[in-house]
Amino acid sequence: MVSFCFIRAVVLATTSAFLVNAHTQLYAFGVEGGSLTKNAHMLVTNMGNAPLRLTTLNDDELRCRSKSTDTTGITPLTVAAGSTLSFKYYHAHTVANSHEVLPSSHSGPCTVHLAPASSNGEGDVWFKIFEESYDPKTKEWCAIKARNNQGIFSIKIPTDIKPDTYIVRSELIALHQGASTGAQLYPNCGLITITGTGKLEPKGYPIPGIYSSTDVGLNMDRKDFTTPYPIPGAPMYNAKS
Repeated sequence: MVSFCFIRAVVLATTSAFLVNAHTQLYAFGVEGGSLTKNAHMLVTNMGNAPLRLTTLNDDELRCRSKSTDTTGITPLTVAAGSTLSFKYYHAHTVANSHEVLPSSHSGPCTVHLAPASSNGEGDVWFKIFEESYDPKTKEWCAIKARNNQGIFSIKIPTDIKPDTYIVRSELIALHQGASTGAQLYPNCGLITITGTGKLEPKGYPIPGIYSSTDVGLNMDRKDFTTPYPIPGAPMYNAKS
């Protein structure tokens, strides 16, 4: 006879494995037409694919899911202003298949921030260059669009940003538990050097500091939300500033 303790252990192990596999992290990023190489140009997270939650919004890990944003020794990816930068997410840093990206329940927005690398991400230095949430025409969230595109979502690098080396922070926000325990946040960072002729140095905001545990957009369920969805965090940078 199989003991109750054995059955319970199997259930717990299976549940734990499911929870880990239900999480996600940045696998690679690169310019359009280039390669997407695992971990290249990235600040590797010390949290694996585990999410940040509303109880950790004031922790330094909110920047990149890592205790440090020191970029020493990391080779930046050169990105021309106006070009396309793509981010590829997977459950884990393995050779992954398209179905290993993100569970279909993990609907939510995507955002991308930049901070001058010289700042190490500390202080009022982060500015948002991309945000996308729910598309009422396609009835898809940005995170699910990425899931349906083998984990990839892409952005255009602004042409007016001052050329420099930046920490680039991409983030998926999952709202499947938004109404109960709050959203799950999946930020990751890399290092890029933007080339071009831009002169703009946008107003920056601190991370941690851009989110509050009472933000409406972090406490909504993916199936029960207002339209337009209020994307949490700092506003988009002002291209005219």
